[in-house]
Amino acid sequence: MNSFFNKSVLLATGLALCACDADSEDLDYIDDDGHESVENVENRDGGGIKFNTNKQGAKLFSAINGLFKEYNHTELTSVRLSFGEIEADCVHVWAEEGELFCRDDKGVIHNGWQFLDSIWKMQLDGDSVQLTIAEMNHNGSEYLYRFNDLASGPDKMPTCDEDPDQPGTFWSVVLDNVDFDKDGKMFDVSDIVYLACTSGSIGKTVDMMGVSPWEHGPKAYQAGIYMTMLSPCGNADSLTIPGTPLRVMDSMGVNSWGPGFPMDSEGVWDTDGMVCSGKKLRTDWLTEEIDCGGYKIPICDETELKTLYYTEPDVVFWTKPA
Repeated sequence: MNSFFNKSVLLATGLALCACDADSEDLDYIDDDGHESVENVENRDGGGIKFNTNKQGAKLFSAINGLFKEYNHTELTSVRLSFGEIEADCVHVWAEEGELFCRDDKGVIHNGWQFLDSIWKMQLDGDSVQLTIAEMNHNGSEYLYRFNDLASGPDKMPTCDEDPDQPGTFWSVVLDNVDFDKDGKMFDVSDIVYLACTSGSIGKTVDMMGVSPWEHGPKAYQAGIYMTMLSPCGNADSLTIPGTPLRVMDSMGVNSWGPGFPMDSEGVWDTDGMVCSGKKLRTDWLTEEIDCGGYKIPICDETELKTLYYTEPDVVFWTKPA
């Protein structure tokens, strides 16, 4: 994570606002346990809500089975590492705490910078795809990977959208053994490597907020996904617009408001979304309770928000508009 965000956060959450209806032809992204994939949300007419932005051409993908089995219309067929005079063909790819690992056909384990310039071949909805890790960075907490599409011509376009909070970057982070349903709820899946772009809330929570499932637990991480994209109801409905600043304090001690923070609060958050709102969202003043279609999020004064943050064990984040 960026060291600045250990002390204070002024986050411009660059996530699009859209509440679009699902396109019926995309509703077959269902796994064996009945989870409707996050890719379904991203394939909605108008672009959908950006939990993640990873794609090849017009086809979105994120979760890859590291044992080269088909999963949600995606099947990895080969991963070849080339570093120095060594070439290695992976038979198993996985992630640990944000870092890629590979066991090659000779039983040797590879990781870290050995993945730079690696070639990934896969079948995506029946089409052959070739990607490469064109750039890497290690920021002290996790690795950042830029995957480029080798089929996109001489420009070799990144598979991630540009991160609006870090212009000119197209990074992704990797998560292990998880996937996300259409409402952004994380669930466990064995042998999965999940590619999460930092231009979406799933990746941004790790990279910019510094909150990860392996270091801070799945509940804190889930809360961070909804908080980052301003999804009070804990679903795919984001109420933020690109470039909107935000100040964050969390119970793990990773982020704090910093000096000169505003008095008015946006709200406090747990793993299901916003527990109680303040009087001002990061985008506008709040004039009525947020309706989540079955329940409404109450509006709390500053004393009530402070009490919830410091006494409720499930509350992780307290946010204020910048």
